[in-house]
Amino acid sequence: MILDERKTRILDFIVRDYIKRGEPVASGHVYDNAVINAAPATIRNIMGELDESGFLEQLHTSGGRVPTDKAYRYFVDSLMDVKIPKRRDQEALEGMVRSARPSRDINYQMGKVISEATNLFTIIASFGSKKHLDYYGAEGFLAEPEFDDRHILRDFARLMDGAYEAADIYRQEMDDAEEVFIGKENPVQEVENFSVLSARWQNGDEETVMLAVGPKRMDYEYGYSVIRYFLADNQKYHG
Repeated sequence: MILDERKTRILDFIVRDYIKRGEPVASGHVYDNAVINAAPATIRNIMGELDESGFLEQLHTSGGRVPTDKAYRYFVDSLMDVKIPKRRDQEALEGMVRSARPSRDINYQMGKVISEATNLFTIIASFGSKKHLDYYGAEGFLAEPEFDDRHILRDFARLMDGAYEAADIYRQEMDDAEEVFIGKENPVQEVENFSVLSARWQNGDEETVMLAVGPKRMDYEYGYSVIRYFLADNQKYHG
C-alpha cells in the first residue's frame, strides 16, 4: 500500500516523534509542527484514515496516537534513510575492526561498540567448528519504559536464557546480510514485543549472526546505519 504525500508526511512525523519522545502524538502536535499546510480538522481526519488503515492506534480514547507494527514496517521500507554514523561511532567501529584480527576478537568487541552506539541489546553468536556467544547492553535496555510490563521483562529474560538458539533461528530465517524484524514478524516468540536489527557475515568457515534488540519504537534509521557501516568496514578489512 502506497500512501499519498500528506499521509506519508504525517506518518513519517508521528513515527519519528514517537521514537524520540515515547509519547502518543496528538493531532494538535502535528499541526503545531507544521507537518503539512492544512487546518487542524483536516489533520485529524487524515490521522483517522491512517488509524482505519492500520498504521496508527489510540491507546486511550482521549489520547494521541502511536504507530503500529505496520507503520514501523512502512517507515523502514519506504521512509528511513541510511546515514553516516556519528564521528565518534565511526571511529569506534573502524578502530575495532582494524585492531581485532582474529574473528573471535571482532565478534567480542563488535557487540559492545554497536550496543553503545545504538543503545540496543546486542547478541553475537558464531556458528562453525566452535560455538561462541556474547551479548551486551542489558543494563541500558532494561531502563526502557517498556519493561514496566512484567510480561515483557519475562520475555526478555527468556531471550537471554536461549540467546544462542534464538540467533540460530534468525540465521535460518534471514534471506539477506541484514534485515529488520518488527514485532510479530520475529521468528522467536519471546521477541514479539520487540524489534530486531539482524546481520550475518562469514569469516572463513565461521558464520556469525548479530541481533540488535530494542523496543519497537527504536531508532531504526540510526541503528540500521551503524550496522551497515560496520558490515562494509568489516568486509573491507577482513573480506
